Amino acid sequence: MGGPGTGDPDGVLRAALGSSIAGNGAAVLITGAAGAGKTETLQGIMRRARDHGALTLVAAAGGAGRPAPLDLLRRLLTSGELPPELLADALRLLQPPPDTDAFLTAPAPGELSPRPRRGLADLMLRAAASTPVLIGVDDVDFADEASLQFLLYLVRRLHHAPILVVLTESAGRRVLDPRFRAEVQSLPNCHRLRLRPLTADAVAALLTAPDGEPPAAERVADHLRISGGNPRLLAGLLEDGDIDGGPAVAGEAFGRAVLTCLHRSSPRLVKLVRALAVLDEPAEPAVLADLTDTDVWSATRTLQEADETGMTTESRLRHPRTRATVLESMLPDELAAVHERAAAVLHEAGARASVVARHLVAARQLRETMPPGEPWRLPLLLAAARQVAEQDDPEFALECLLLADEWCTTDDERVVIQLQQVRAHWRMNPSGARPGVAALLVADRQGRLSSRSALELVLFLLWFGKVDEAVEVLGRFVGTDTTDDSPDTVMALYSTVAQLHYLYPEVSKPTDAEAQPPQSRIAVSTLRRAYQQAVGVVETLLRSRPERLTADAERILRLSPLDETTFGPVWVSLELLLLAERLDQARSWADTLQRSAQARRTSTWSALFSAMRATICLRQGDLAGAELDGRRALALLPVDGWGVMLGLPLSALSLAYTRRGAHDETAALLRIPVPEAMFRTPIGLQYLRARGHHRLALGHVQDAVADFERCRDLSQRWRRDTPTALPWRGDLAEARLALGDRQRAQELAQDQLSRLGPDNTRTRGITTRILAATSDLTERPALLRTAIDQLQASGDRHELGQAFADLSEALHALGDESQARLTMRMFDRFNTALTTTFTAPSEPAPEPVNGNGSAPPTAAPSGAPTGAPTDLSDAELRVATLAVQGRTNRQISQQLNVTVSTVEQHLTRIYRKLGVRGRTELLELPPDLRRPGTPSGSSNS
Repeated sequence: MGGPGTGDPDGVLRAALGSSIAGNGAAVLITGAAGAGKTETLQGIMRRARDHGALTLVAAAGGAGRPAPLDLLRRLLTSGELPPELLADALRLLQPPPDTDAFLTAPAPGELSPRPRRGLADLMLRAAASTPVLIGVDDVDFADEASLQFLLYLVRRLHHAPILVVLTESAGRRVLDPRFRAEVQSLPNCHRLRLRPLTADAVAALLTAPDGEPPAAERVADHLRISGGNPRLLAGLLEDGDIDGGPAVAGEAFGRAVLTCLHRSSPRLVKLVRALAVLDEPAEPAVLADLTDTDVWSATRTLQEADETGMTTESRLRHPRTRATVLESMLPDELAAVHERAAAVLHEAGARASVVARHLVAARQLRETMPPGEPWRLPLLLAAARQVAEQDDPEFALECLLLADEWCTTDDERVVIQLQQVRAHWRMNPSGARPGVAALLVADRQGRLSSRSALELVLFLLWFGKVDEAVEVLGRFVGTDTTDDSPDTVMALYSTVAQLHYLYPEVSKPTDAEAQPPQSRIAVSTLRRAYQQAVGVVETLLRSRPERLTADAERILRLSPLDETTFGPVWVSLELLLLAERLDQARSWADTLQRSAQARRTSTWSALFSAMRATICLRQGDLAGAELDGRRALALLPVDGWGVMLGLPLSALSLAYTRRGAHDETAALLRIPVPEAMFRTPIGLQYLRARGHHRLALGHVQDAVADFERCRDLSQRWRRDTPTALPWRGDLAEARLALGDRQRAQELAQDQLSRLGPDNTRTRGITTRILAATSDLTERPALLRTAIDQLQASGDRHELGQAFADLSEALHALGDESQARLTMRMFDRFNTALTTTFTAPSEPAPEPVNGNGSAPPTAAPSGAPTGAPTDLSDAELRVATLAVQGRTNRQISQQLNVTVSTVEQHLTRIYRKLGVRGRTELLELPPDLRRPGTPSGSSNS
């Protein structure tokens, strides 16, 4: 038998056909993987034979059930082209023997007796005497025994006859009779042709456009990668995609092609492909052997066969669509059984717990009930839940824990499961953790929680405002010897007590001896130093000004990658930068932390950092950014998941709306129910302050005064009277001004100024602007110019605009119309570039979601610059702003601490960039038609 043809199948068949037509008969056995194109190859040689005038007899073997004797032979003879007289003779030869003697001498059932076999062969040779003959059989391994005997007999007599026999063998669905194969392979006039996957050149030829334009190399590689060169899969891709140049699309037609290849493959290959679909990752032959109940050698060989089908490569399925199609073709019970078997095999092979657990969970989801089975399954699920939580997959952690809870049998096991469930819920949406927190509290009262677990429970309780219960849990630690002596536990206790006191200032603080961890019990490590330092920052912050601690805060932020252990220190450090009015640094760190939270798929952290970013944007005068981040925070975490932290996004967003005059939107936010315990926290004070400004803007001054005075009373009672955190004196001063009490308003503003440090430029500028409003008209311009200088340094564009508007109004009241117009004209000119350009998140914020599923009303962000910003540098903008205020070059140089020459150089560049010839033309530029409005209500934030 000739060697297998692989390089040029078409050439082999053309040569065999040519040889046969010339009178040298031949046979070709075509093999190949499912979908390799065996049937299409047979049809192609049949068409070519007909073009040469050959008589073609082609049939497919097999069918439903076991084939009847001579079934294939009858199909060939009646396939349509045999002359009627020859067909009649052939059918007579296939009739049973007419006499008893012949019947008694007939071969065994299923075999063809010598006489009709010779007669049929002679008939074929007689037909070939007048025209070449092609006999084609598709899926010859499904043929009946008698027909195979005839084909073998005929092939032996083809040496000098113009007959070509072409046989295709299915892809292992049945095994060809080994005697037939051995006989065929021994004949010199027979050839074996194995179809291989298409090459890149062959794929490129199929993808070539009708006009001859060759396809791009990337498109060829893409089609080859998905199909593996399997012609049937490639045809599915072309049917799904754009054959005239579009990308490869594995759609419905591709899925049907996958099913066809599966249907035409051997049972062992189908079993292996299904195993790979279930595993969804590369697998060693030993694992596949165990999973398919075979040996390693057979699994390796079958894997090679699967690669030839184009469905697999490198021990995995090539494309997700292939996997989806294979899984969809399996019955639920069948799929569940494979998942269970995979879990057992992978566990035995030492796979990671999370990998094994995915199969257990998948099997359980496919069955109504599923017993725990082997004892290793429950601890493995718990280990898997911890692993995937560390890998930032809380959703799957909950699925593992749900199954573990179904299988657990003891209270201690259930406590462990509940604690992990609470942790997972906390990362996605704390509202789902409420039942677990209640159950853990019961377990703690029964003495079934470890020290570290109990301290975690305290933080969960504080989030939901369960202060008394949190103090109850802490009661068994402080002043007793019930806690273990591990450094981590001691540090956690110290931190938890500090966080309790920081979040709920009214709670009695333990004595320093009780709360402070002995240094000898704190192991030295970077993490513990950062953690201890952060708690120390909290303690110091309560007693001193925040600006003194910014170096410590930034050091903590640098040393602490975001995780469950470091979140508390990181949050406190970020808040400290905010209170110290290090707004640029705070915003940069908030952006970094928000990205980290998003990467870790922690919705709760992402929501909190979005709320913090909204607050920072608000203090920078970026109302559009504050609205966007506030709405994002409420969208990331439903209202019922925020606990007492709900005041963070509500206060920032409502203040932004109020400043923009969107009072209906503010009112809708303030109608959202908030926990009563929130008002026992500093967050509640921010909410009261935001509500007070909304009331002040609506003219409900007495209600606003009540809110601001409550802020005063609580902050003083808690000893948290920090103006940069809660400038209630400025708020109350504005309310007193609205009531006509200028003297009391002035006293409050002066008191607030006296409590500010030199670095608090923003709060100082805001307070100075309020003080100007309480002063005599003649004193206001000087105070407002001071406020403008301070606010320009702080970077708050909104407050700066208010100060410019107040200055223009004061100058107008004093009769200095020219300076009043120039002041507002210059502000209009530079409004889009006076401060840092704010960068909002790259994607739009989703709609916020209330606990009942409805979205609170939102408004389109406003306040963003509408004109194209100038290309003036920061230094040039500072010089231009002072020049517009009437400052001389020397005064500008003294204020900015630069030389007069530097001021002159800046002015020269300013004139050139703005297209003016001097300061006079600078001041006479046509004003923008849009004059910055003065929204109702406070601008003091």
